[in-house]
Amino acid sequence: SRVQGYSFTSAGYKDTGRMLRQQTGTRKLSGSDHQQFLTRRSSKIMSDSHSVICSGSALSNPKLEGMNKMLVDCSRAGVNVLFVAVLGPGGQEQVHVKHKEDNKFLVEFMMEESGKHILYIKWGDQNIPGSPFLLEV
Repeated sequence: SRVQGYSFTSAGYKDTGRMLRQQTGTRKLSGSDHQQFLTRRSSKIMSDSHSVICSGSALSNPKLEGMNKMLVDCSRAGVNVLFVAVLGPGGQEQVHVKHKEDNKFLVEFMMEESGKHILYIKWGDQNIPGSPFLLEV
C-alpha cells in the first residue's frame, strides 16, 4: 500500500521508523543504500530541488496558534523524497505532509509560540529555493 500522509516530531520520528522496520522486517538504509535504490529505480537519477515551487499563506502570512498551510509542488523536480520541518523557539513543531497528486504535497503546521521560526524544506538532501525560510509570528 502507498502512504498518503505522515506527521512527525523530533522525538517520535525515530521511534516510528524503528517500529515500522520491526513490523515489516526491513532495515534502516544508509546513504549509499538509498543512492543504489534510486539508481536501480531509474537508469539515471532525475531530481532537481531547484524545480520545487512553494506557495500558500504559511509563507506570506503565517499565523500563531492557527493552521498554516502551503502547497509544495515537486511535479517538475523528478524522483526524490520531500522533507519538511519547522523549528520554533520551543523546539520542533509538528508538521503534516499529505501527498495530493502528481508529486504535489499539502503541508500543514501550527506555531504555538510567538517569535522566529525556521521552515526547512528539502527535496532529497538538497534545500529547495529559499529554504530555510524565516517565519515570524
